Amino acid sequence: MPIRLIRAHCTYATGSGSEPRDISLDITHLLQDKVWRPHIDPNQIGVAGHSQGGFTALWIGGAKVDPDLFLAFQRGWKNNQVVPAYLRAQMLLDAEPARDVRDDRVKAAFSMAPGDIQGFGMNEAALRQMKIPAYIIIGAGDTTTPPKENAEFAANNIPHARLDVLPGPVSHEIFGNECDQMGRDNYPEACNDAPGVDRAKLHEYIGNTALKFFDTHLSVKRQRPN
Repeated sequence: MPIRLIRAHCTYATGSGSEPRDISLDITHLLQDKVWRPHIDPNQIGVAGHSQGGFTALWIGGAKVDPDLFLAFQRGWKNNQVVPAYLRAQMLLDAEPARDVRDDRVKAAFSMAPGDIQGFGMNEAALRQMKIPAYIIIGAGDTTTPPKENAEFAANNIPHARLDVLPGPVSHEIFGNECDQMGRDNYPEACNDAPGVDRAKLHEYIGNTALKFFDTHLSVKRQRPN
């Protein structure tokens, strides 16, 4: 059974390049851990993530960022007056940590509503560097990471990518947990879906799709329950 590392990260960071390196460290730790190591086949490792985590899944899977575009992305945040001055003062302009973050142990990537693909520095040439299978899924009604500029752009340029667009007013937050009434009252933008959108039903579809994708591309033989 493969390990599936879920990196559900929705906040747009300033882009340090640390996200894929963190996952690589997680993989190394688990493969060395005496409890986890016996349960992990190092040849059956896949990564999945949502939003910035979806971007990271593609990134660690081999898609690269253009260093000049990456620096422009960082400068945009450093010069953004909306960001508190003390945070901008701590931001470093350095593309080196973002280079060569591909982890060869990752054999497949499941990317949910990835962003900000182009803004963060992935152009056509950078995306074509990804050689492993990728499944990119997004809601047609996503206004946070609009499909055309992000998921569709990535899928059109990654050699072994499949694009799955969930039809209708399906938003960016559909991949998040279902909310209770307190969540719907306090975080309506993340919890309240458009009329006709069934988050539970979509979660079932997304989960089954991810399992099928990983089982297929990681050569997993699933045991049927007795």
